[in-house]
Amino acid sequence: MAGNELESKTVSVQIDGARTRIRSALEELCPIENFGKSQFEATGKPGLGRSKEARRRAMFEALWREPKVITIYMHDSEGRRDKKILLTIDGTFGDAESIQMIVAMHLHRLGTANAKSISFNSDGAKWIWDRIDTILKLAKIPSTVAIYRILDVYHACENLNKALSILYPDVIERREIYRAT
Repeated sequence: MAGNELESKTVSVQIDGARTRIRSALEELCPIENFGKSQFEATGKPGLGRSKEARRRAMFEALWREPKVITIYMHDSEGRRDKKILLTIDGTFGDAESIQMIVAMHLHRLGTANAKSISFNSDGAKWIWDRIDTILKLAKIPSTVAIYRILDVYHACENLNKALSILYPDVIERREIYRAT
């Protein structure tokens, strides 16, 4: 059922992907036959944890996954996050459709159909921007709610710096132009 917590509120939805290391199943080894051996010596292939040879170094090799994370919050009259209202934070190791369904569910559950506006803040990744219209449809957000798509400031600055590095190879000149922009 749809709630009414966000009625007449200004709402922000932040969606992003990240990278995280994950543990994987370790190979069962006979402790007696492999006593004192490193995983590489016992299996003939590098291990997924810290090796015996590099015991003091914190480096290890692990598989990576991309969690997709959302944060939903409200703004106060000054445009800042309203700290009186709890954040909604959720995420998944699933695919883009999974996070799309999670966002739509939370927006519907919180009653954003009656919100003043909804801002989607993101890094500009195609997997996010291409799903906003579907999220709005699934969450049953009417066209009367103002919708904004905002490139977050950190990614905007990163992209601006990349473009300037092509136009201005000299670091000092580029830095001056970047600061003036």
